[in-house]
Amino acid sequence: MGLSGTVVHASLFLILRAWGWSFLHSQSVAVAAGASSNYWGNNRLTFRSRRLRGRALFLGLIKFLLVCSPGLVANILVSTATYANTSRQGLGIGALAAGIVVDFIWKYTASSRFVWKVFD
Repeated sequence: MGLSGTVVHASLFLILRAWGWSFLHSQSVAVAAGASSNYWGNNRLTFRSRRLRGRALFLGLIKFLLVCSPGLVANILVSTATYANTSRQGLGIGALAAGIVVDFIWKYTASSRFVWKVFD
């Protein structure tokens, strides 16, 4: 699922950058879209035995985004700092990747524990 979320994230990021959006704004919107995509995919596939349904599905999305927010914020901070400390030429793909790596580690660990309760 991490790969599919990365594809959503990177694709939206590249589209927004091509439309002239700033790095920070493109990254912020793309991070939220990628995280939401990860949630839906994880609920349907990765954690299908613990799948959330009905009202719990939407409450789970809110919980997932809250639990993942430190990783999402770290993603934006790391990628923005990386972008700011590089040539600032092009779209910033290297900076995007740096943020995604940080976010991925936090998101999987935290959501497994707090959203789908794998470690209970």
